[in-house]
Amino acid sequence: MVRTRLASLFRRGLLAFIVLLLTHATAAAAGSVSLYWDANSEPDLAGYVLVYGTAPGVYTQSVSLPASATTHEMTSLADGLYYFAVRAFSTGGVQSTYSNEVTVSMPFVASSTPAISSVSPATGATTGGTTVIVTGSGFVTGAVVRFGTTAGTVLTLTSNAITVRTPAGSAGAVAVSVTNPNGVSVSRPSVFTYGTAPTVSSVAPAVGVPSGGTSVTIRGTNFRAGMIVRFDGLPAVVSSVTTTTLVARTPAHAAGTVTVTVLNSDGQGVQLPAAFTYRAVAPTLTAVSPTSGPAAGGTDVTLYGTNFQAGAKVAVGTLQATVVSTTATRMVVRMPAHAAGLVGVTVANPDALLASKANAYSYQGQPPTITVVEPNHGTPTGGNSVTVRGGPFGVGTSVTIGGLAAAVLSQSAEALVVRAPAR
Repeated sequence: MVRTRLASLFRRGLLAFIVLLLTHATAAAAGSVSLYWDANSEPDLAGYVLVYGTAPGVYTQSVSLPASATTHEMTSLADGLYYFAVRAFSTGGVQSTYSNEVTVSMPFVASSTPAISSVSPATGATTGGTTVIVTGSGFVTGAVVRFGTTAGTVLTLTSNAITVRTPAGSAGAVAVSVTNPNGVSVSRPSVFTYGTAPTVSSVAPAVGVPSGGTSVTIRGTNFRAGMIVRFDGLPAVVSSVTTTTLVARTPAHAAGTVTVTVLNSDGQGVQLPAAFTYRAVAPTLTAVSPTSGPAAGGTDVTLYGTNFQAGAKVAVGTLQATVVSTTATRMVVRMPAHAAGLVGVTVANPDALLASKANAYSYQGQPPTITVVEPNHGTPTGGNSVTVRGGPFGVGTSVTIGGLAAAVLSQSAEALVVRAPAR
């Protein structure tokens, strides 16, 4: 009965456990905490047991203290969250119930009031899973980050940055809040927006050149600033974005049909297989200027046409000219040495497509000579065809008969066919 009475009396002397002071070492070192409690007034008080652990109500460590103790300093605590309580015990071995539980975060942050300065990225999928960095100050180990009313998963935490994975949420803007273990919190309204994945309804034009640079308009829904567009994994240059339309310039790519990928800044995206075709276009060669030059070579000649590609080569007859400059419609080449006479010019793009112009350039070696004119007579009204043989005859060779110009009907390096003028 005595033990029961003592136990009853002892249980009535419950302890009030109050933390009055917290201290810590440098952030990189283990810390310490000073704990204080009200003394128990039972006459048979024998001492106290200070207990703690890293989960609420689960005490895995204990320290026995004398009856005279009302404070104790815990040292060498690693960084983390700790839960402390104390109970008294009598000389007869009867123990009181635990005091109130006190939570301590190590290292201790002098100001436990958090502040949020930024949330990045500010958008994410409604399915959750977006990795977000919340920056600010006063964050304490064990802090909870909520998007709206739902807690995210904290991945890393320092006093001024928290990396968190978002929970699922409904489309729309929500507040982001940080609550420290001491219950103090801060909230920033409408700083994170749950959005839906983009959709794509059309890609136009759906064909472009392998050299890239085609301006493509993509239409759909849920587009946002910061959109990423890829053609077969290669990034395009996005020039404008609205919620339903974006314009991008294609990257260079080998000929073929590719997948187009559209991604929002939060990582949500859509892929369209076989949505764009890179199609090689053959060059054209429309003019050569000048059309003649010395057989020794060295003349700079301009070629005019379309679809010339960087890296295109130019053949003059069977010899390679030196390419000086290239644009899509104009090439400048330096002619090689060549025997006198007419030669063809061929432009070969890197994709192996060609453009040729026969008898486009005349190498001038010596003044032309005339060996045969047949027939050597005609009517005064003119109009009959006359063949002039000799050479070498270059491109642009003119013929006169009796001082009057004769129209050149055809020519080669050794022969000209002309129409006799009237006289």
